[in-house]
Amino acid sequence: MEGQRESLWLCILASLGTGEEMILGDIKKLSAKNVKKYYFRYQTLLGKQVIGSLVESTISISAKIISNFISIDDTEELSRDLNE
Repeated sequence: MEGQRESLWLCILASLGTGEEMILGDIKKLSAKNVKKYYFRYQTLLGKQVIGSLVESTISISAKIISNFISIDDTEELSRDLNE
């Protein structure tokens, strides 16, 4: 149980990139409701990063496949343009 609790604390610390400052001692004092809130925030941020990576990879692969059929000078530039 202690390992799970420490994992939650690390997730909370990872989710605090939004300008909030908190130290581990502060996190240990959080109520269960606030721990859930910060953990859900962490899950949301992580999900956003994973989805962003998947989209970038899909676009990059698509650009490389398209370059096999159409003459494209720079597939990396095409991928960047499509990501924007």
